[in-house]
Amino acid sequence: MKWLISIISIFVLLIGVALIAPNFVNWNSYKDQIKSQILTLSGLNADLNGDLSVSILPSPRLYIEKAVVSNPQNDNGVIASIEQFEVQLDIGALIDKRIEVSSIRLVKPEITIEELSNGRLNFMTDEIEALQASSSASDNAASDKVALPVSFESIVIEEGAFVYANAASRMEISDVDLSVSAQTLQGPFEGDLGLKYADKPFDVSFKTGAIDMSDLSTSLNITGHYGDADFSFAGAVTAGSENPNAQGDVKLSVSDLAQYIKNDAVKGALEVSGSLKGDAKNIALKNLIFKAAGQELKGSVQAGLSPIAVSANLSAADVLKLDQFIPAQNASGSRKTAQSLAASLTQLVPQTLELPVIEALDVQLSVPGVVYQGKSFGGVNAALAKKAKGFGVNARVNDIPGKAIIELDADLSFDEVSKSGKSGSNIYSGGKVSLHLQGQAQNTPVTIEALSGLKDLPLVSARKIGVIDVKAHIDPKAVYLDEALVNLDDDAYSLKGSLSADAEGGSDLVIVSLVADALDVNDLMVKSNSSDSKKAANAGGLNLPFDVNAQASIHMLKVGGQDIKGLKVSTNIVDNKIIVKKVAADNVAGNALNINSDITIDMSGAKPYLQGALALGDLKWRGQKTAAQKKGTERWSSAVLDLTALNSVNMDFDVSAKSIDYEGWILSAPSIKLALKDGVLNVSELKAGLYDGQFVGSALVQQQNGAVNLSSTYALSEVQIEPLVISFAGNSILKGSGGVSVNGDVKSSGASVKALIGALSGQGKVNGRNIILQGIDVQRFVRALSDEAKPGDSLLNMWKGVGSGGSSQFATLDGSYSINNGVISFDDILLDGDAAAINTSGHVNLPAFTIASEHEMSVKNRDDVPSFTVKLSGPLDNPAQTFGQGLLQDYLKRKIQRKLQKELGDKINKELGNNPIGNVLQGVLGGGSAASGNNNDAANDNDSASEDEGSQNSGGNNSSTGSAAEDAVRGLLNNFMR
Repeated sequence: MKWLISIISIFVLLIGVALIAPNFVNWNSYKDQIKSQILTLSGLNADLNGDLSVSILPSPRLYIEKAVVSNPQNDNGVIASIEQFEVQLDIGALIDKRIEVSSIRLVKPEITIEELSNGRLNFMTDEIEALQASSSASDNAASDKVALPVSFESIVIEEGAFVYANAASRMEISDVDLSVSAQTLQGPFEGDLGLKYADKPFDVSFKTGAIDMSDLSTSLNITGHYGDADFSFAGAVTAGSENPNAQGDVKLSVSDLAQYIKNDAVKGALEVSGSLKGDAKNIALKNLIFKAAGQELKGSVQAGLSPIAVSANLSAADVLKLDQFIPAQNASGSRKTAQSLAASLTQLVPQTLELPVIEALDVQLSVPGVVYQGKSFGGVNAALAKKAKGFGVNARVNDIPGKAIIELDADLSFDEVSKSGKSGSNIYSGGKVSLHLQGQAQNTPVTIEALSGLKDLPLVSARKIGVIDVKAHIDPKAVYLDEALVNLDDDAYSLKGSLSADAEGGSDLVIVSLVADALDVNDLMVKSNSSDSKKAANAGGLNLPFDVNAQASIHMLKVGGQDIKGLKVSTNIVDNKIIVKKVAADNVAGNALNINSDITIDMSGAKPYLQGALALGDLKWRGQKTAAQKKGTERWSSAVLDLTALNSVNMDFDVSAKSIDYEGWILSAPSIKLALKDGVLNVSELKAGLYDGQFVGSALVQQQNGAVNLSSTYALSEVQIEPLVISFAGNSILKGSGGVSVNGDVKSSGASVKALIGALSGQGKVNGRNIILQGIDVQRFVRALSDEAKPGDSLLNMWKGVGSGGSSQFATLDGSYSINNGVISFDDILLDGDAAAINTSGHVNLPAFTIASEHEMSVKNRDDVPSFTVKLSGPLDNPAQTFGQGLLQDYLKRKIQRKLQKELGDKINKELGNNPIGNVLQGVLGGGSAASGNNNDAANDNDSASEDEGSQNSGGNNSSTGSAAEDAVRGLLNNFMR
């Protein structure tokens, strides 16, 4: 304030000079003397470069042009200059011993006040300092004298300019227009001031009471206008004491905030009012009322100024509506508009900051609630505090939809705090923002929707309890997600990452790492069909404002009923493309997985497009329960197949592996091409080694009107027969070797697996060569079943032969089959060899998983041995039980028939002779006398017949007819059982 007092003193001095100037004669010739007098009094140079004139009549007048004031003690630095200076006095008042200044007019005055490096103001001289030291003594002496009363009607300043500068800042005021009137030099003052500051007009009207010169105190009323803002002060000020102070009522009002805040949503009036009391050390604003856009806060503010210590407490009586302050965010961004997101965020962190010394800061805000986008958030509290090397904000919302609580701690901290040698301010350097967000919700989906507007989000929508703990920080290089821990019900997730700007001006880069306990892809797929997800999917791609490098580690991933354990995925996202770099898993259906091929997912089109080549290792795949393992109707699932996912993406994939063991089918070096377009899956170029042979095939799959349509062609060449049958039936019902070739085509349509199997249709051919069936010696088998010589020994030897590795060899296999409604029918499949042949017919019922077949076995080079048919029926995976029973049954039937014909016929003929009863029985049996019987049968059973006769003759007598018949039957059974 000393510089202000000095300016007033200079101003008074100039007026005094003007009043005594008429005592000089020939004014222009006395310019040097005037300059000398001013220099002697003030130590300042006053160069009068224009006209200087004084007139007495009709009224006293002083006129000066082009005056410049400089300080010779400061390298003649210019302090002030003026284009014209004019003073007019009332001559009548002078005669009456009064001084009445009619007008004081200053045209284009320019004043420059500068604080020098030594702390001294640029206009200060030794003489002025001496005058200031003796001013109080002079005032006391003058008070004993009778002073002439002084008044002025007007002081006018036109086109003035004022500059104040120091080492840290510079303030310029231009276009200054001032009009002041006063009854005396001590006031009261009244006037108007207009100027331009920051290119905006500033207008003030003021009025004071009389100035108490002992402490320069007075009443003060100010009304002003700056831009669209109006302000006022009504109170009292004291400027002359060591601690200048002011107190009174202040008010600030703005008609429309939109002119000052560059936000289309922020509109309406602003009004701040309160009772101000302050001095050079402290300021207090009580009864503060803050109104903005219809919202109101009340409270108080207290601040110490040296050092700065601020304490404020603000509160609201009603709920605050924030929609007009915080506009709804548009979720669809673009790479162009958001490309500098990282730079924008990092630039928010100041690296150097110079502030006055702040000793304490405690600002408290409490509101009962806020409303944003129709959602109510209750119990909002916020606090701003000073910390050791920075500042901190704490915000807490105690009642969020979904019964949630969220608390945020944000700190602006610096590595170093030093003191400026020039200004004494604190210089903060090395800034960093740290964030810590904590929250919990009882109904997480509702909370997410309230905070973001998103609903039916995958992973979240089916959960309830959620807990979040996020730590992040921002420095000049990047935004870092140090750790984000998220618990959803019983599952836990962990995120880490960063957001950084590209040094060459490219896209920002997001690096993120996810660790998850469990994820269910089926749940994600279901939830992704929600309306919000579909809108996002139809937005024309990812449209991410940054590139992404992502790594995910998922302890348990559920996909299509399969559990994938220990999954690790590495992915890049560039523009609209997702590039999967690496996929590894500890256990995928019993397999360790490691894929290093690039898989590209192009999101720029209407549908995602997947493309890539997968090279896999040795894979084994076992379902929870195969069709062969299930029983009854459980073999084929009736669950409705949902292949709508085929319409969600397009893809082209080349897949290969070292080997695949899929549900008992063992493929070596398989490869396949998968093409999916608009819901149609085309499987082509399927190639694989299969049991020393080859398998090729193709298929077409699509879903229309709820039904899955399937068509396929296939060809197996030179495939070993035994493992092929095991894979097909699920059990080793056949042992052997030899190459078998099968080709065919099938098609089906159905809504479930069961329906597809039941509607399966098609046809094909079977052929083979050099086939050996182990465990079945067909030649011996058929001969034994037809041989009547020692039948007991023959049957026993046959079974021993089967158990000890008997076999049959066939040169060729030829036949065809057809499929209708899931039933495979074969009418003539011939296994043909040099010594034996098997001709097979029957069917395999896939829906029931059963077999019913007849196998006609015959031997060659034996005209005396007829063919023999074996029937198989029962479960496809275990028909061996019916095989043994059928064989024994047929054998016994033939054996009994022949034995009855031979043995009973012989006995009746021998015992009854030409008895009429004997003739009748012979006719029934279809036999005759022993002599007319089958020679081969008689020869083969010669030993048995002799034994029978010996037994009968040893009886020693001829019994009656009844006794003879009984003995005949007994002998028959004895011989038969042998």
